[in-house]
Amino acid sequence: MPGPADKTWLCDTYGELGLIYRLSKAVLIGGTFSDIEGHNPWEAVNLDNAILHGPHTDNFATDFAMLDAADGALSVADATDIVAALQNTGLQAVARNARTVAENARAQTQTLARQLLDICDDG
Repeated sequence: MPGPADKTWLCDTYGELGLIYRLSKAVLIGGTFSDIEGHNPWEAVNLDNAILHGPHTDNFATDFAMLDAADGALSVADATDIVAALQNTGLQAVARNARTVAENARAQTQTLARQLLDICDDG
């Protein structure tokens, strides 16, 4: 088990990521270095993590593109990039930017829901 002095944890687990994300400051999203083509980044974003990801993000291409465009994620290509990203003193800003992307997406969803309800009320 990792301890308080361990700066990096490698986790391959199911059902426990919420706890791990609450204890971390940055997360490398799994599946982004293989033909899996990435996993969902939003739980990590909503628990205030800076997002790191590899080049294979097709499963969530739009999501990672939004995060990247807002400086809410860091694309990494290899172990050297991962180490550099984790040493980046701007990880808190990356996490804040990611959180803003999520909040904006939620606001858009709420607006769309209201518009759809208005259409139903007019019918």
